[in-house]
Amino acid sequence: MAFKKAVKAGEKKKYGNTPLLDAGTYDARVLSIVDLGLQPGSPQYPEPKLKLEFRFELLDEFMVSEDGSVDEKAPRVFSFEVTYNEDGYMDEKANIYKLISAIPDGFTLDLNEMIGAPVTVMIQKYKKQSGKNAGKEDNKITSVLPMKAKNISVAGPLVNTPFFFDLGEPDLAVWKKLFKGNQYAHQDRIMASPSFQGSKLQKLLGIEAPEHEEEATESDGFEDVDVDADVPDMSDDTQEHLPVDAEEELY
Repeated sequence: MAFKKAVKAGEKKKYGNTPLLDAGTYDARVLSIVDLGLQPGSPQYPEPKLKLEFRFELLDEFMVSEDGSVDEKAPRVFSFEVTYNEDGYMDEKANIYKLISAIPDGFTLDLNEMIGAPVTVMIQKYKKQSGKNAGKEDNKITSVLPMKAKNISVAGPLVNTPFFFDLGEPDLAVWKKLFKGNQYAHQDRIMASPSFQGSKLQKLLGIEAPEHEEEATESDGFEDVDVDADVPDMSDDTQEHLPVDAEEELY
């Protein structure tokens, strides 16, 4: 069948009002993993934590085009953030432990080898608490579970281009694929992180570290200022901070 409308190179395809998913479980694959470095904690647990963002591409749920038709070339995508320890230790109650437990042979794999892995995600409805969409109902992933063996055998491949970004060993080609331009975007959050200062990524990007004022020889009576105090609080590990599913294209 011929296409209905020509789309110029660089134009984003527009989608209509894609309905929310009912609460329940949905089969998916790991689409991407992004190391966000050290990120602010929550009001309840204010200590900054190292975070990874996983994105999952649903196998059987798709975006709805402006004309109301289902676009099976545009699977719905949701993000899920977890905290991690630099030494790899995971408590059995931690979200990252449960996530990796859900991936087939997860504990034998390096992070980059988890891309494409089949899992099942639990999706719930919730109301956004802040921002321009405060009060609006949306979907989010609340947990990641193993996919049933019978479903794995028939699970289709990823549609979107997968990628893995490691802040410790950054790939600039992958860096350019990450979202940027607002305080919740990948690049902006990583560059606002204390992990960025002095990192290999900072050097690859050619960004010089900010110059510090000459240290005083005597105490001036004031405590050091927290230079990262204005970093936005991303308090919910499971929050879909970037509205990939409804409002943004992946690449």
